[in-house]
Amino acid sequence: MKMNLFSKTVVNFFIAVAAAAIFSSCQSADNAKTAATSSTKSSVEQKATSAALAASSDSSTQKVRPRQEQRKLIVYYLHGTFRCHSCNMIERLTREAVEQGFADQIKTGRVEMKVINIEESGNEHFVDDYKLYTKSVILSDLKDGKETRWKNLDQVWTLLGSDAKFVEYIQKEVKTWLEG
Repeated sequence: MKMNLFSKTVVNFFIAVAAAAIFSSCQSADNAKTAATSSTKSSVEQKATSAALAASSDSSTQKVRPRQEQRKLIVYYLHGTFRCHSCNMIERLTREAVEQGFADQIKTGRVEMKVINIEESGNEHFVDDYKLYTKSVILSDLKDGKETRWKNLDQVWTLLGSDAKFVEYIQKEVKTWLEG
């Protein structure tokens, strides 16, 4: 029995020594890794600081430009689910007037046309927002994403008999709003 106890003690001693050696070598490896990482971080941080200083010295010689206000004019055609011939004509002529008269402004994002079914879920608010009582063409002027003013182009129904007068009316109203 003493031999077993002695053997166990010796074995436990060697296990403890081996564990200590392994722990010590792991810590040495961790310390080396940390030192290498710190050196890399330090080098990266120095480069970033140099770049930031260079950028700030460049910007100090440049004039600071005020942020330009982002403006957009949205031309809405708001309709219901049921669409008669006249409703389809209003959409077609409005699209024609906007696309032909304001192609450059569409490309730059200054003008956008949206066709929206106000009876679809989530679109009901347009009825209250624009006090709608029928299908309508609405001009909505946005500054920095917020509507500042709007107008219902209510003559679209009376001008349906003349494509040229309809297109002229839409283009004149859009142009007026872009200038205003």
